[in-house]
Amino acid sequence: MAYFSRQGAFRDELHHHFFIYFQQLAEKRDSDLNWPTNEGIALCNEVNRQRHLRGCLATTNVTYGEYLEQERQAVGHSDYARKLSLYCSELVQR
Repeated sequence: MAYFSRQGAFRDELHHHFFIYFQQLAEKRDSDLNWPTNEGIALCNEVNRQRHLRGCLATTNVTYGEYLEQERQAVGHSDYARKLSLYCSELVQR
């Protein structure tokens, strides 16, 4: 049972990390029309950085295409930032 408790805490910590990271990126948006792509690349890079920092067993990085699949699932939700943060944390753990 303790294993599931640690996994839940790990997931919650990652979710919070990505939510804060996403908010920081959003604050840096400017009139550049490429901000959605730049923001997506930054989030994808952060997913891979977190995978390596946390010693995830996967040896390959998450691709930008894989990130986009998750991002598309968050689009349209009233809580888009929270959904995307959750999906990014799931990418770290897979």
